Amino acid sequence: LRRISFKTRVPLALRASSYIISVSYSTKKDLISLLSLDENKISVVYEGYDSRHFTRLGKDKAQSVLAKYSLEYGRYFLFVGNFTPRKNIIGVVEAFSYVARLTDKIPLVLTGDMDFNRAYTDLIIAKVKDLQLEPRVHFLDYVPYKDLPYLYNGAIALVFPSFYEGFGLPVLEAMACGIPAIVSDINSLLEVSGNSAFCVRNNKSEMISFNFLDLLLNCKLRRDCINGGKVWLKSFSWDKTALEVFSILKSL
Repeated sequence: LRRISFKTRVPLALRASSYIISVSYSTKKDLISLLSLDENKISVVYEGYDSRHFTRLGKDKAQSVLAKYSLEYGRYFLFVGNFTPRKNIIGVVEAFSYVARLTDKIPLVLTGDMDFNRAYTDLIIAKVKDLQLEPRVHFLDYVPYKDLPYLYNGAIALVFPSFYEGFGLPVLEAMACGIPAIVSDINSLLEVSGNSAFCVRNNKSEMISFNFLDLLLNCKLRRDCINGGKVWLKSFSWDKTALEVFSILKSL
């Protein structure tokens, strides 16, 4: 039903619009190629992130919240997002299976709405069982917004190798909380992360696993990625977004 709605209502709304604001150049390109829209009526305005909410926290402060999820600061990998096929969660689990053989007690934490696509969630659970990873993969389901900064801060890295994204807000949130991100090489995520993330070429599980290991073994590489993210974040803010949107509205 969601797909039918998108395929009928969204194209009608877009074609009837006086002007369109796209969240990335990747999405703008899709609008032009898939719906034959006039590129002159589309502007790109990047999203921002809540800099007061997503910020770096001390270990003690973060651990006070992580304890209720039975997590240890700096000792887990994190996925944040809805459980849907385009997020490539099964690929993340397969990649983690290689790492799980080499590391002890470091879990993979999956957080997001598990009922968003229940059929896909069941496939993920089956994959975890098939790979005998039940003790090492933690399903947290939907996590309250107030707890997300603590989960980001305590993670080794965000794992976000999606097949498709319009933007990829969790990458900015992870950077703001001082952790690196593993992303796929799709255009939208490359726009959001710049050169400040671990990029997975061709989105293969084996390649994702190499990034897992890099983050565990190469402290300098991880530190450089975190510092690069801190600088890159200056390009994104809701104030900047608001000003750009207001400028477009005035021009119309």
